[in-house]
Amino acid sequence: MAQPGVATALVVEFGGRPLPPKFVNTLVEGYVDDSRTLPDLFLLRFRDPDRVLLEQTGLKIGSEARLLARAGGDTAPKPLLKGVVTALEVELDETGTFTVVRGLDESHRLFRGRRVASYQNMTLADICAQVAQRAGLKPGTVDVAGPVLEHIAQPNVTDWEFVRDLAEEAGAQAYVLDGQLHITRPAEASGAPDGSARADRNPLVLEMGSNLLRCRAGVSSAEQVSEVEVRGWDIKTKQPLVGRAPAGKSATLELGVSAAEVSAPFGEARFVVTDTAYGAQAQVDQAAKALAERIAGSFAELEAVIRGNPEVRAGSAVALNAVGAPFEGRYTVTSSRHVFDPVRGYETWLTVSGQQERSLFGLTGGGPGPGGSGAGAGGGSRCVGLVSGTVTDTHDPEGSGRVKVRFPWLSDEYASDWARTAQSGGTSGGEAFIPEIGDEVLVGFEHGHLDRPYVLAGLYNGKDRPSQ
Repeated sequence: MAQPGVATALVVEFGGRPLPPKFVNTLVEGYVDDSRTLPDLFLLRFRDPDRVLLEQTGLKIGSEARLLARAGGDTAPKPLLKGVVTALEVELDETGTFTVVRGLDESHRLFRGRRVASYQNMTLADICAQVAQRAGLKPGTVDVAGPVLEHIAQPNVTDWEFVRDLAEEAGAQAYVLDGQLHITRPAEASGAPDGSARADRNPLVLEMGSNLLRCRAGVSSAEQVSEVEVRGWDIKTKQPLVGRAPAGKSATLELGVSAAEVSAPFGEARFVVTDTAYGAQAQVDQAAKALAERIAGSFAELEAVIRGNPEVRAGSAVALNAVGAPFEGRYTVTSSRHVFDPVRGYETWLTVSGQQERSLFGLTGGGPGPGGSGAGAGGGSRCVGLVSGTVTDTHDPEGSGRVKVRFPWLSDEYASDWARTAQSGGTSGGEAFIPEIGDEVLVGFEHGHLDRPYVLAGLYNGKDRPSQ
């Protein structure tokens, strides 16, 4: 039977009701993960020798779950996660029979299937509201301003990947809380307690000799730069677009040393982004600022284990004290795991890693890479090589010979924005190539982005043949 500490520290509710008393002390162990880069999740492991837990509690996939934690002498538990059961398991070994319950918060809805869609003349807030409602979520807070986006493609990626990439381009994070999809900037480390605060008086202080059990902190100059430059091309003015931002300081870290100081001994360096199709000055400026913050936010890391504390969550700002310079200071937590163990009791494991995704999901391509620029507005999968399409509209409002194209191999509903057409001569002469509605054409994509197509040529096929 589980130690009393597990059942006392972790309060479990299914379907809006507390766990029946007969099963409370069968809870052997559990943990709750929360993150600003991935869905929150939980795992509960029950000793179940007669295999009756699921039947007698009515527990099944899709059941609502609510988990709360009680730390120290607190009498009122504080919420950790509200989500749904997504997996059930049985384990049998020499130590006994166990039933394992796993679940996720409501953001798992954004991972269900891939989608091809387009969004015209919408802001980031408008797009996220539409995605949230489609997934059965409520629109939440969007605290980043951005330009109206003329055309953004969701190129056969999950809603989560699509929204996350858009948020990263704006220097923000996407997450679901209480059934609402939020797009907000990371909390600033300046909101943490100052160096004079003590852990016994403030739950957001991590202090050696008090609540801090284990710790690994580090600062590094690796891949740090002094400036970020993002480049694009303005079709209307026929001029290059350049956005620059200093990368010497991060709002999510306030230590005795800055990103600029650790990289200063090696001279100045610039990180230039040229692989994304930006077409407006506001876009390159926003992308440069977001990437500069992302790179500077990776110069310091923290992994710590503290006595269980439900107030230390992803997105909270904490102070690290009594560990010496330059590691002491303020950090914004990237992710946390609240562990309930029969031997160690209730512990909170926290990680500060900036906006880098270090999970297996991220390392295998499902998350953003370290110090990367994202996939650009619309993000996600890139279209490699040339493809065929059919022309759906030739009435270019600007009279520039552009057309709209549909890709039957991709979707029956998706149509491109206005695509520029390649010509066989220069701008002052040569024959204009303007395909007609229904023509099959050869299409390429600028930097592989589905929402930046170019019509290169017309194509003959079994129905349309050369004139005799």
